[in-house]
Parts: sequence; C-alpha cells; structure tokens
Amino acid sequence: MATTQWKAAQDRWASTTNALSRMPLWRLAMALGVLLAVAAAVAELLQPTNRQGRGGADMTVVVYDLVLAGVGFLGLTVSGKSVLNGSIVAAVAGLGLVIVGGSTIALLGGLALLGGAAWAFVTTRQPTPPPMPYYPPPQR
Repeated sequence: MATTQWKAAQDRWASTTNALSRMPLWRLAMALGVLLAVAAAVAELLQPTNRQGRGGADMTVVVYDLVLAGVGFLGLTVSGKSVLNGSIVAAVAGLGLVIVGGSTIALLGGLALLGGAAWAFVTTRQPTPPPMPYYPPPQR
C-alpha cells in the first residue's frame, strides 16, 4: 500500500506561489475576469428588495453572468492546451459580459477577459518568417 505523504503548510504555500510565479500573466487576467463575473452575479443576488417588491435580483442577468463566467473558465482551461482556441473562447465570454452584464463589476470582468484573451493571442503568436528567395539553378 502506498503511504500518504503530508506536506507542511509552508511547503504547500511555497509550491502554490511557485506555480503562480510560473503562470503567464494573461492567464491571471483571464482568471480575474472570471472571478469578477461570479462576483457580479453574487452581488446581483444579494441586492435587497424594497417594500413594494421592486428591486432585488434580476434572475436573467444573474444567469447570464454565471453562464458567461463558466464559458470564460472553460476558455481559461482550454488555453492550457491550445492558447489560440482558449483565447477565442475567453474573448467570446468577455464580449458577452461587456454586452449583457448587468453591473459595473460584470463590465470590468468582461474587459479583463477580453484583455487577457487579446494579451494571450498577441504574446503567443510567432511571426511568420519571410519567404525564401528563389534562385534558379545555374545554367551549364
């Protein structure tokens, strides 16, 4: 039987900070966008209603925020394997949050997702080399 090895809290913290220091910054921007979208949905749910029953959460906005946060998280995870495909998915989620998001927090989350996706796309693209000139073979 394999024994379970327990790490000290300091070792676990050190491995977590090392993993974060090796992570590209565009992934952190995308993760911030996802967290802001979830925070926007939670903030919308926690709005109080007044005595007339008005105010409170607009459930369609909450559902849109949560679905688009899920799509943004999906783009973040896909970008681990394919940066181009993940950045496209995250950009679609960010654009959806900018258009449909019901609060300033959702707008900031969408802009963070869009910025992270654009940053990922720009920093990981390799420039195409110029074409090799054609030199005809020498005539004999």
